[in-house]
Amino acid sequence: MVEGGRDLAALEWLGIGGLHYNLNQGRPFEAILEELAHCQPPVVLLVDWDRTGGRLERRLEENLRARVALDVHCRRRLALACASRCLEDVLPN
Repeated sequence: MVEGGRDLAALEWLGIGGLHYNLNQGRPFEAILEELAHCQPPVVLLVDWDRTGGRLERRLEENLRARVALDVHCRRRLALACASRCLEDVLPN
């Protein structure tokens, strides 16, 4: 799961497969949580690694932890490997 459309493009550019889910769809947060709770585990949280992304990750983790298996380690590994503050920054100009 990522925050926006450019993040989805970054996943594709990086060759990261799987079902990609965009959080910013203009839908209520609770509806998104309900949909994610029914996804095939694990749900990989790849929100940005800035302060806002960290808060969002914690909020998602708190709300989904008991409902579906989560992977938050990929986000941390990707953040360490990239010299940027968000996933979309890995896209070439």
